[in-house]
Amino acid sequence: MKLTFVSLISLLAVGAIAFSLTVSADRDRSHATAVDRHIEQQATSWGGAEARKLRQFGEADLDRDGKPEIAVLYGLSCGNDTVMFLAVFDKMYMGSWQLVNQVYLGGRGLRHIDEFVVEPEAIRIHAREFQGAEPMCAPSREVVITVTVTHGLLQISRVEAQGSAKTWIE
Repeated sequence: MKLTFVSLISLLAVGAIAFSLTVSADRDRSHATAVDRHIEQQATSWGGAEARKLRQFGEADLDRDGKPEIAVLYGLSCGNDTVMFLAVFDKMYMGSWQLVNQVYLGGRGLRHIDEFVVEPEAIRIHAREFQGAEPMCAPSREVVITVTVTHGLLQISRVEAQGSAKTWIE
C-alpha cells in the first residue's frame, strides 16, 4: 500500500483526535472515580445504596482560585427513604480529585429538588419543601438554596419564595 502525503496527514490527524479523546476520557474518569468512591463510602455508612438516576454534576470555579471544582448532587436509597447530598470536589496537583466538603440536603418529607445549577462562585438548588400536612407527593413551599465555597467550608443560604432567609455553614 502506497502512502501519499495527504493520506499520511489524514492518518496523523485521526490518531491525534483519538489520543485527545482518550486523554479527555481519562480526565473525566479521574473525577468519576473519586466521586464513585466517596458515594460508595457514604452509602455504606448510611446502610443504603446510591439512587444512581438522581446523580447530577456541575463544574465551575466555586472558590475563586482559578481552578474548577466539581459539585455533585446525589441520593442514597436507605430503606423506604431517599436522602440527598451535595458534595464538592477540588482538583488537586497531578489531576486527582479530593472531597472539599459535603452537606446533607434532606430526605423524605423535607424537600423535593427541581433544579440543580452550578455557576461560577455558587451552586443554586431550586426545590419545593413540605409544609404542614401536605402529601408526600406534593410539596408546595418554593425555596432556593444557594451554596458557596470558602476555605473548604460550604456556606448554605435558604430563601423561601416569599422572602424569609436562613444561612448556615457546614
